[in-house]
Amino acid sequence: MKNIYYLLIVLMTGFCSCVDMDLEPKDELSESALYKDAPLLEAFLNNQYYYAGHGFSARELLLAGLCDEARFTHAWSQPVYTLNGTVTPAQLGGIVRFRQFNWGDVYKGIRECNMILENTEEGVTTITDKDFIKKIRGQAIFLRAYHYHNLIRIYGGVPIVENTFKLNDDFFVPRNTLAECIKFVADECDRAAELLPDKWTDSNIGRASKGAALTLKSRMLLYAASDLFNSPDAWTTGYKNPELIAYTDNNRQARWQAAKDAAKAVIDLNVYKLYKEDPAAGDSIARNYHEIFITKKHEEIIWQKFYLAKDVDNTRFARWYGPNGYGGWGSDGPTQQLVDYFLMKDGSKFDWTNPAHAANPYKDRDPRLRGSILYDGTKFQTRIPATIGWDPEGIIETAVSIEYINDKGEKVTRPGLDTRKGPYEDWNGSYTNYYINKFINNDFTVNSDQQEIPWIYMRYAEVLLNYAEACIGAGDEGEAISTLNKLRKRAGMPDIPATTTGAALLDLCRNERIVELAFEEHRYFDARRWLTAQKDFSRKASGIDITAKLNADNKTYTKTYTVPSAETQDRKFSIQNYLSPIPEEEMNANSLFIQNPGY
Repeated sequence: MKNIYYLLIVLMTGFCSCVDMDLEPKDELSESALYKDAPLLEAFLNNQYYYAGHGFSARELLLAGLCDEARFTHAWSQPVYTLNGTVTPAQLGGIVRFRQFNWGDVYKGIRECNMILENTEEGVTTITDKDFIKKIRGQAIFLRAYHYHNLIRIYGGVPIVENTFKLNDDFFVPRNTLAECIKFVADECDRAAELLPDKWTDSNIGRASKGAALTLKSRMLLYAASDLFNSPDAWTTGYKNPELIAYTDNNRQARWQAAKDAAKAVIDLNVYKLYKEDPAAGDSIARNYHEIFITKKHEEIIWQKFYLAKDVDNTRFARWYGPNGYGGWGSDGPTQQLVDYFLMKDGSKFDWTNPAHAANPYKDRDPRLRGSILYDGTKFQTRIPATIGWDPEGIIETAVSIEYINDKGEKVTRPGLDTRKGPYEDWNGSYTNYYINKFINNDFTVNSDQQEIPWIYMRYAEVLLNYAEACIGAGDEGEAISTLNKLRKRAGMPDIPATTTGAALLDLCRNERIVELAFEEHRYFDARRWLTAQKDFSRKASGIDITAKLNADNKTYTKTYTVPSAETQDRKFSIQNYLSPIPEEEMNANSLFIQNPGY
């Protein structure tokens, strides 16, 4: 390890007060000292959470901008390769901007977890607090499993490395089969769950718990049962090593049952529940849902990452994603495709061919739409000084043309304040005329305040969705409906009828997952594991064009909504993109590696 790395750890943990100053050498901290001193070991473990990344770790680019949830506003080159289907081993596209999915960064995290596990075995460490060591090891096992689950989601089977390499070791290891990798993650989650507390309290909130370990197992086993890893012939032909990318047995039904059991294990902990699961009369359902993501601690969160306001690069969510008429940058504009997934309030599908829907597309929709997305006409927050003169009420304006009466009494038009042609920072506006609301605390000023809101890796809603989908796969449709209805009740949506079965039920289950987990790093993977990405991600990314004409009273407006918008983005999902290629430098460095199909 680099000396500077350990010096940083020293500074973080008060080295002078807790470490013998006679250690040799005197100008650096030896690696062995880490495993003799509890504060140093804990600081080293804490650093491993860095490699887990988070949804905002690519700064203004969300994973949503690499799929059909959003259109990334800026001109970075990497996302283009992902969106036009030209990813190659030499150019991996936008995924490399996220350290939690970057091959090199993830294996660094794995190596350091291995270091902790090797040096905290009984008889190795001299730290005598067994409960402390137990929890250190539990977290290291969990984080290593989390790293591997991210690699599997991106690449399929990868090399399982459980030890640190020594100078005389053979560095050339092959990829493990997909089945071996998924079994490894599931088994490691069980190991971690045995060592970790049900939940952490006080300053330890944010560490991995037993619930996080079991939720990770649930997620991994759901992937194991899904189409991508069980139907390789649907997306590749003639690949000589199918065991690296799929299961080669005929036990898919057992995998659905295992996924169901794993999700049920989290439910049976009785530690978590949906936030405001039973809305009170008069509650704003949209506000309740929005609060999930701006509230630091509540009963739905299973694992999260906290930030401090001084951590500028991770707390400017409002600036990055907020409307440009408030000084935001509109970095990931939600697509019309995503908006259209949100059902009508009565549970029916939204339909642009329905005249009533087309005339007022945001009326009587699933309240989660308002909780997730800012659209034209929604109340937001007080405008900044540069734009408050146009809009003293703080209403989102994404109409491309708004008719109004000027100071001379003339009827003229102007673009909405929050469009790319608006009068303030027109280079920052969303291309789709939508903005993300989900992670923005509306009490904070978009262009200046730092938000101390968490990134939620796992929440109970995902567990229920995992369970419902696995129930459908296992043939227990009644249980799936009952579970989905818990989510719909919290969302103010009607129950799914008990008579719903087969493809119709699966479609509702998937739709529920899309809207409930929007922007939370699921859609990118879900469309892949469902083998729908080639269709879904090859559609042009579009938004909406709105014109607002004054009525005869010169106060109210008649609005016309046009989709797709004039500004669209061509996209293509190449069939081999269901898995990413092993990076070229890794292929060149290891002659035992076999590349994924199609690259």
